[in-house]
Amino acid sequence: MLQSIFKRNGIPFFVLGGQVHNSSAYNLAEMETAWKALEALHANTAEVPVYWSQFEPRPGKYHYQQIDQLIQAAREHKLKLILLWFATWKNGSMQYAPEWVKLAPDRFQRVITHAGNRLWVLSSHAEANLEADRNAFCALLNHLKEVDGDQRTVIGVQIENEPGILGAVRDHSPLAESEFSGQVPNELMQKLQLTSAGPVRDAWALAGKRSQGNWQQVFGPHAAEFFSAWSIARYIDRIAEAGKAVYDLPFYVNVWLGENGWQQPGISYPSGGPVSRVLDIWKWATPHLDLIAPDIYIDTPDTYREVCQAYAREDNPLFVPESALSQGNALNVFEAIHRYRAVGYAVFGIESLLDAQGSVKPSAQPLVDSFRILASVQPLLLQFWKTNRMVAIIQREFQSEQLLDLGEYLALVQFSPTTNAGWIHTDYRHSPADFNQRGRGLLFQAPNREFFVAGAGFTLQIKRRRGETSEFSKAHDHFDAPLTPYLRVEEGRFGILGEWIPTRERNGDEITAGIWVTPDIGVVRFVLAE
Repeated sequence: MLQSIFKRNGIPFFVLGGQVHNSSAYNLAEMETAWKALEALHANTAEVPVYWSQFEPRPGKYHYQQIDQLIQAAREHKLKLILLWFATWKNGSMQYAPEWVKLAPDRFQRVITHAGNRLWVLSSHAEANLEADRNAFCALLNHLKEVDGDQRTVIGVQIENEPGILGAVRDHSPLAESEFSGQVPNELMQKLQLTSAGPVRDAWALAGKRSQGNWQQVFGPHAAEFFSAWSIARYIDRIAEAGKAVYDLPFYVNVWLGENGWQQPGISYPSGGPVSRVLDIWKWATPHLDLIAPDIYIDTPDTYREVCQAYAREDNPLFVPESALSQGNALNVFEAIHRYRAVGYAVFGIESLLDAQGSVKPSAQPLVDSFRILASVQPLLLQFWKTNRMVAIIQREFQSEQLLDLGEYLALVQFSPTTNAGWIHTDYRHSPADFNQRGRGLLFQAPNREFFVAGAGFTLQIKRRRGETSEFSKAHDHFDAPLTPYLRVEEGRFGILGEWIPTRERNGDEITAGIWVTPDIGVVRFVLAE
């Protein structure tokens, strides 16, 4: 069973989400397109910002109307909510802080560069900044508990958004300088000496494996970024700790990745954010966070896998809160779920799915189809989460087929868009562009020779492994598909309680070429006789 941090009615819940554009949540009118796009995506969860500047326009004066309207609208659209707290940090800056914070730099201190310049970034070393953010966050959590504690429409909260420092590697304010030149905290040193591998340990080893010392002595050339990571992570964990005491919801932080561009902290990504290089520091510093979640806008398969592998840890299940509306992502989502056991997946800028007439844009259709496929098998995702009986089918470039090793059985996947020939009943129609899409989907192997498959752009044949005494002939492969010993082949869907509901039985011409799939037919269940 899926060990997700997210729950619906107390049961683990796989998030298929869409995140709205940054400014869409200021009022209900802006959200109308988002609700329509979420429905078109077959999403079950909306990720929506809450703006500190709107929530607390004056110190201690909280506005709850936006929150109440969001919760009510989500209920009406039968969606769960993940709220995104845009406060001290949003993409490495303080843009969403209230005006009364922005206009008081002496009280609410900012990051100072090595040259003495003040950045548009709040300092994690200033207690007044933490106190103001924490007070507002706790007020938000208290209100959520009052208005939603019974129904749990809100299933999680993201604290900040892509935190860190843009414009410097670390803060050079007087307090930060004092901490940087002081001893590395004992708590961090103890964790460091107990770990056996990882980038943080490697940096420490390169600097001489000191048992104590200041940040520069202990971590050498990586000291500034590690210092920022520890400070920002502790700041956010103190907010999370206070929030948990008010209302115990799942909390997470999202990541502006460091695997892109020049890979320079403070330039290519916010320094101190939980990039893979400092992920150990973040995990050690944030016991009150449930997840650290990478925003993955990378389509390149190798780099995509590297990111997933870095964040899919025993102490950190993989959750992707932001990803691109791209054709590459339409494939990669299956990789994240199968290979890295993702507990949820969301795309950013959900409104951009739709054109001016409210129809799905052709460029977004592959991703919509992939989410439709995943929505159809959601109960299976929960059931097969940590087993080797869930297999991803992904057509990479130039690939025409894929052989699946299912233990007792082998399955041969042959990629090509399913045509509307006379032997297929579906009304699913392909445009010329569809023939450039790649096949993808999931196959689930249940007990008692029962299988479920959902996907697009492929046909699947299955056979028992041949033994040494098996008979062969030149015609054998030709007759394998029509002679497959099916007890039953049927299309269907899963009910509210996860029960299987068949909607159509297949036989004759519709099984002679194997098991074919399209996004509109839902799930295909087949049972073998032997």
